[in-house]
Amino acid sequence: MHKQLSVLKEGDKIIVVAPAGVVNNDDLKYGIHILQSWGLIVEIGKNVFSNDSYFSASDEKRLSDFQEALDSDEYKAIFCARGGYGSVRIIEQINWQHFIQKPKWIIGYSDITLLLNKIQSFDLPCIHGPMPASFSKYKDNESLTYLHQLLFAGGYSFQLPIENIVFLNEPLNPIEEIVTGGNLTLLQSSIGTSYALQTKNKILFIEDVDEYPYKIDRMLYQLYHSGNLNDVIGIILGNFKLLAQENTFPFDIISIIKAFHLPSLKFIIHDFPLGHDSYNYPVVLGNRIKISIHQQRIQIKIEL
Repeated sequence: MHKQLSVLKEGDKIIVVAPAGVVNNDDLKYGIHILQSWGLIVEIGKNVFSNDSYFSASDEKRLSDFQEALDSDEYKAIFCARGGYGSVRIIEQINWQHFIQKPKWIIGYSDITLLLNKIQSFDLPCIHGPMPASFSKYKDNESLTYLHQLLFAGGYSFQLPIENIVFLNEPLNPIEEIVTGGNLTLLQSSIGTSYALQTKNKILFIEDVDEYPYKIDRMLYQLYHSGNLNDVIGIILGNFKLLAQENTFPFDIISIIKAFHLPSLKFIIHDFPLGHDSYNYPVVLGNRIKISIHQQRIQIKIEL
């Protein structure tokens, strides 16, 4: 069993770093304002705004900021400012030893999927959820409210329509298994690496954005052919805001997955409010997610 990480409380110090893409100053200011309104003391990595063209800073500076955040005992959580691209360029140079001994919450999604994969390989949990430079996207829904409840109260619950679950074998109720996953493009690109996804006997969630449907098909087939779907208990589909193709692709994601005839796969939940769209409910990777069916609704509970 992995180490239990504690909830945050007012007065805790956290740090925002940018391991990947260039950060918009105004967007991040809004996110920092929200974090401060939660009573957190917010520090910013010294190279977050060092703008190195496509990246927030050079590889060396992004690595330095992330390493310092991992090695410092004064921060209770590390928020990645945004995704974009760049984590893969530094991930193999990160020294995780101090973090493994004294872990803290690390929060991010999108390109940060690779770092979250690596953290789970140490049998430590992490949070796939909103990043400060994208907080402004969530003004009109509960994404940030749920992130706050998760971090400060230790969990939150919500419901989905019963139509959002497809049972492939006999219905399970309740379901309580470890959840893992993230951005499908990043999960595919991690196959064969030291930060490859571990899916055995877990619930896998996937999401992606701005991809053509045939590319989603190809990525799913690589997960399948590489054995990464062999022992998956359930699959959760988050947001998939895909590009239009000139020739309509004939298969949707659920039909693609069904065609694999995975003997271990018990259910698929679709339209889970998570990913790159305006809804991005946080999920604790490496911890159990609780799913039950009650009064024709899917009840979902997520806890630290």
